Amino acid sequence: HARRPSATPAELAALADQNAELLTKMQDLEYEAARAEQTGKRRLKGLEKEIQGLKDELDHTRSASARLEETLREQGRLTKGGKPKVREMRARTRPWEVQEENSLEDPKDFAPAAPWVSPRRTSIRKQMSCSTINSNFQSDAEDGLDVNDHESSPSVSLSTNHLPASRSFPTLGHSVREQALVSQLLAKVHELEEANAQLASEHQEANRRLLDAQTESEGVKRLCEFIKDEI
Repeated sequence: HARRPSATPAELAALADQNAELLTKMQDLEYEAARAEQTGKRRLKGLEKEIQGLKDELDHTRSASARLEETLREQGRLTKGGKPKVREMRARTRPWEVQEENSLEDPKDFAPAAPWVSPRRTSIRKQMSCSTINSNFQSDAEDGLDVNDHESSPSVSLSTNHLPASRSFPTLGHSVREQALVSQLLAKVHELEEANAQLASEHQEANRRLLDAQTESEGVKRLCEFIKDEI
């Protein structure tokens, strides 16, 4: 049968150049794949660091919220426990009683006293007025009136209902902050998952392109060897 014509040196040189280009392409693909992998790993590491920071801040916020709630509960227990001691507290914190007693004293009269008004009657009348005021304050204490009902008394709260409303704000603030941190944390976790999936996809695509280049290079190499054998 007819023998296949021999390849010219120019054809062999072209195949050699093609093979060299394929080798260069393979090196470029390997370099790009390695660089993309390093970039992806740095991104993943940064996201993991941000997630860890959000976790730490969330744990700190939850701990602070728990301590605050425990403090408020403890204050509530102490406040409720102070009710049986209302008389003792009022005895220490009611300087207005002395003022009330002083205001009940008879005004000084520089005119001669009437002969039918004796000093003893004046003293008895004064004692009756003071005892009436004292009994009124005791009645108020037994009826559960708050010390804050008297304008002259110090602001001493005897029930949790009288706690300042601002004390509940930190709990609300911590709750809002906690929800915000959870939302940020979930968003970062989702971003990490997407970045991880993207890195895996890019790595798979780089491997496919590299494998195609290797296959093409091996084909050119076999063709060169076959042509050399035919010469």
